[in-house]
Amino acid sequence: MLDVETSPQAMIERRMAEVIALGNYEAAYLFSQEGLPMAQARKESREETPLVEISMLLREVRNTAAEIAGLSRLREIVVEGENKKMVFRFFRAFDQEVVLVVVVPKGKAYRQHTNRLEKMIAAFSVD
Repeated sequence: MLDVETSPQAMIERRMAEVIALGNYEAAYLFSQEGLPMAQARKESREETPLVEISMLLREVRNTAAEIAGLSRLREIVVEGENKKMVFRFFRAFDQEVVLVVVVPKGKAYRQHTNRLEKMIAAFSVD
């Protein structure tokens, strides 16, 4: 029987919460290829935003950009406002393409934490 505390979802959410506690993220979400939520952590409890729809739309933008500009393996799209940015990171994990979405406060570094989180998530494999 799989221990809930050591399940991939619990370990991913724990790492997301650690980065949020450091102040580098406000929220982090992981979506499956179909747009289903796989893991999440938020600084504050608030109503969900339509991130699934946004991540699916940006996946299409990514595919279109790849076709038009000849970009291969476009990995990341950043949407930046005056007060924060949203980072959409596309990569393979769990035998599918997933989307990691992080909400980053203004002036905070995210890339190193996001790279580590991506590597951790990608290391899981379905048996």
